[in-house]
Amino acid sequence: MLAWQQSNYSTLPMLLNNNNTYGAGVAMPGKINFLQANEIIRCKAMNNYTRFYFENGELFTSCHTLRYFEAKFANAGFIRIHRGEMVNKKHITKYNRRGILELTDGSLLTIAKRRRQAVLGQLQA
Repeated sequence: MLAWQQSNYSTLPMLLNNNNTYGAGVAMPGKINFLQANEIIRCKAMNNYTRFYFENGELFTSCHTLRYFEAKFANAGFIRIHRGEMVNKKHITKYNRRGILELTDGSLLTIAKRRRQAVLGQLQA
């Protein structure tokens, strides 16, 4: 490790647990990417990977599961709408009675029937 990495490694857990604008730190070869929760529109499960969709249209794939990020983004306004999808509450523009959400990027996502009441409760909170 480089001297900078060694000296700052102990502060990493503090950065991740302070409920700041960073949602999670994701280790990449030789670096750590901090994902800012307010810039993420949605997270999609892809087997043991998670794909992030950002405001600026960028995509990012992590080797962690959606469940891992569900815990990291618990206080950042994310809602798990079904087994394979989690959305940022701030990026929801419409909800219809059939359980379909429209997001700021124009994507339409269906809420699982079993989760609809919980999702509606979280949207109204």
